[in-house]
Amino acid sequence: TQESVVKSMNYSSAKSSAFIKLKDRLSKKLEHGLLFFEPNKETSIIGKTYIKLLRKQFQHRVLVMTNNRKISQLNIEKDIALAIKYGFHNIIVQLCNWAIMNYGFITPNLKKLNYYTEVSEIAFEDMKADFVVRKQYSLISHHALIKRKSSQDIIQMYEDFKIELSNLSVQNPSYFYILQLYEIQVYINSLKNNHSEIIKISKELESNIIHRGFYTDHLGYKLESNKINALLRLKRYEEATDLLSDKFSSLNFTDFNLTKAKTLEFKTYILAKNYNKAHSIAKWCYYNKSIAHYSINHQLWTINYFYMRFLLAVDGQIDPKELRLGKFMNEVPLYSKDKRGFNVSVLICQMLFFLIKKKFNPFIDRMDALRQYSFRYLKSDDTLRSNCFIKMLLKLPDVGFHPVRAHAHVQKEYKKLMSTEYPIDQNLTTIEVIPYEELWRIILELMTKQKNIA
Repeated sequence: TQESVVKSMNYSSAKSSAFIKLKDRLSKKLEHGLLFFEPNKETSIIGKTYIKLLRKQFQHRVLVMTNNRKISQLNIEKDIALAIKYGFHNIIVQLCNWAIMNYGFITPNLKKLNYYTEVSEIAFEDMKADFVVRKQYSLISHHALIKRKSSQDIIQMYEDFKIELSNLSVQNPSYFYILQLYEIQVYINSLKNNHSEIIKISKELESNIIHRGFYTDHLGYKLESNKINALLRLKRYEEATDLLSDKFSSLNFTDFNLTKAKTLEFKTYILAKNYNKAHSIAKWCYYNKSIAHYSINHQLWTINYFYMRFLLAVDGQIDPKELRLGKFMNEVPLYSKDKRGFNVSVLICQMLFFLIKKKFNPFIDRMDALRQYSFRYLKSDDTLRSNCFIKMLLKLPDVGFHPVRAHAHVQKEYKKLMSTEYPIDQNLTTIEVIPYEELWRIILELMTKQKNIA
């Protein structure tokens, strides 16, 4: 494409005059082509409108600078009205500047002059609020990412931000202002473990954006996923599954959001112990071609699918012979080689495979490697649950894989496991596919069947 050619030339060290002329010519062609750029089908109505108004802004500027101000004035009022509707304050201010000059001394009209002056002043004040929210959103996102500030420090930052924001006048909040302020509030309430408040502000925002015509599938995904995550943290699993089948399933997802949405669905059904639904989702994602394009996502769903098939085998719905460890390991090369803790799920899959196939010698052979791995890589608070569960697995051979003796033998680790929360966070869910407490119960059930214990 022209874009890739220009990009490659920008990073080239070639200095010949012919090359420089070609680079300049193609760069100008790309710049001109951007005026005719069409948003793709996944671009929201907000994005399409913003691109449309940016073009209009450019057209008005060209017309004004080429002494065609009267032609510009024919549509400028309509464009300002559209910018006001969506709260595109930077565009409002620029378009109003031209309207003010026009109605001030070119085609004098005091009423319109006063109106567009007031509109511009309001938009300018709203732009300040946009900046304050965007600054705070970026700061909190930064500290959430690098994790160098405590939760209390971040909460205090938010309290200071609220005071700063209260001193500003916001008459026409933009889509981006509303969205970023909402995401800040969700994050702060999650730090406070105030999940009921997240549900409340999500419902309030939903009503507000529908009224203003701001609703998009992208924003709908954020609202519904935040409500579902809050319900999961409150252990209101039935309400979460109801929400999945109601509003969440009607949303249209981009490829980017598809895996995130399906992960949330999968996690919800896992926690609700609706394993048939969870299996259906894992199977659909495992065979989905659009997900297969992204190797890391496909490997994630390969792991999820293996766990679900393990459950089917425990339940007697499929023959354990259908579980093929070699094929599975070949399909998850990135997760298998990851040494930062994310391949815990793969290592546990191996042990589950040996258990259900009654291959106890290979299980024992893997123990030293698993013990060393746990000691080296599972020492942080984030991996405490994985550390406990692996210690429980490692004690199975000590009791001859007997379920009753096994449970009695791991009480210390089991109590520590039960004292911690299952991570609702999506990244950590890739480690702990099924809550370890539940997976332990399933393992005990499997060993009970294998020992024919009534």
